[in-house]
Amino acid sequence: MSAKTTELKPCPFCGSGNVRYKEAEHAVVCARCKARGSIAPDEEMAIRMWDERAGELKPDSWEKLEEDVNLGCRDYCEKYRLEECDYNMRVHMLDRAKKLAGIEDEAQR
Repeated sequence: MSAKTTELKPCPFCGSGNVRYKEAEHAVVCARCKARGSIAPDEEMAIRMWDERAGELKPDSWEKLEEDVNLGCRDYCEKYRLEECDYNMRVHMLDRAKKLAGIEDEAQR
């Protein structure tokens, strides 16, 4: 694996940054949801095809929130780029749940 693999975009399906070029498969693979990019003749092309294919993350859902609840604090905060992890993780999850449920905070009205 070369240093280029650190430049990979996150998985477009689950949002995980735990994606790697797998030499045996000649493709980029997400370790979390097992999504696999196109098979390529070399690492450089596999990475380019992964990054060009990787689009926006799927919309938030109750299922995705439930998956994220099972992540460790460090993994969750890395995924959503949160500082001061413990407190902000809980606030972020609560905000997502309220949004999914269609609940507005009184302060936001």
